Amino acid sequence: MTRIPIGLLSLIAATLSGCHAERPVPVAAPTVRKAPPPDAPDSAAAAPVSTETPPPAPSMPLRLASYDSGRCDLVVTPSHVYWLEIHERRTSPPPNAAGSSGVAAGAVLQCAEAGGTLTRTSRRNGEKVTLAELDYRPFGLIARGDTLYWTGAPCTGGARTQSDPEWLWSYRMGTSSEPTTIGAKDRHYLDMVASPTSVFVSDRFGKGGALRVDEAHPAGEPILPDNEQPWLIAADARTLAWTDRGWALALTDLATRSTTRGARLGAMPMDGSAFAGGWLVRTTEAIVVVAADGKNVRKHLAIKPYGDRGSGAFARGRFYYWADGDDTLSRLDVTTGTVVRVRAPEAKQACGVAVDGDTIFWADRGKEAVFAWRTSIFDETPPEDP
Repeated sequence: MTRIPIGLLSLIAATLSGCHAERPVPVAAPTVRKAPPPDAPDSAAAAPVSTETPPPAPSMPLRLASYDSGRCDLVVTPSHVYWLEIHERRTSPPPNAAGSSGVAAGAVLQCAEAGGTLTRTSRRNGEKVTLAELDYRPFGLIARGDTLYWTGAPCTGGARTQSDPEWLWSYRMGTSSEPTTIGAKDRHYLDMVASPTSVFVSDRFGKGGALRVDEAHPAGEPILPDNEQPWLIAADARTLAWTDRGWALALTDLATRSTTRGARLGAMPMDGSAFAGGWLVRTTEAIVVVAADGKNVRKHLAIKPYGDRGSGAFARGRFYYWADGDDTLSRLDVTTGTVVRVRAPEAKQACGVAVDGDTIFWADRGKEAVFAWRTSIFDETPPEDP
């Protein structure tokens, strides 16, 4: 998942602040509680993500929990939905360097003015739990196995600047542990992608390059040299897909570190997936499906411009789901190129999407809630004309 460069944050914030969210009348308001204090650490045991059988897919859109100014990245397990919320603590914008009241691209944020929470809700009863209070603004959210990962700057007590480090954080799902930092502390971690065995992070606005972080390399193993400023796209067991400012797809062999340059994507990548037949890349302007060699574009689908769209979801080896910040959810079949768009009755400003089994989930800024629905609705909806 690519994080939007810091220079665009003020523009996005201004756009979103102009949208007055409609607060829905809760059908059954979920319980919100704080997670219990952490147990004594047990490094020997790895708790499973969930041993539960997931609930049936809702026949109609189901409001699971409230969603308060969060990042549009969802992680779903058979029992829960996880996301990060942003909590602004200031009551009025601080002055910038010129003395006006604008937000200076995050450069004047104080620890006391912005923070967040790691949050989850039960798929069965909607119980919303705050797992961790964060004294910084978290970015991104991915999972590998039973561990969540995100980035965020440590709280130093002073004003934030673009040169400050961004750390990589992890949290073991299914436990009551606290989030911990991994990797080097002098890096500016941004993008994160996960393979079956590792997590990869970029440092394009710090020292440069990209690193692999896993059990064998907890401090980070360099994969791309520091002279690269990569946007990470996706990874599988053998290859890391990324691009630079030229927006050309690059594939790096994880064993040999050799890189092959491929098709031009045309815009900044925001999300991506590896699949058996190639690579899917969602940019700020289009969804691009590229052959496994990275050179031949098989599908180029223009999408609606939308700032912080959040995560998409690749499922069943062929379907990519996403949202465009309105009342529709979309699905692309990478094997046929078929596109289906569904108008969700409860959606207003849908952003991040996740899929588990036969259920699709989305966060909705307009309804300030997280919803679930059945994926079979896409099979029942006529596809768009090619």
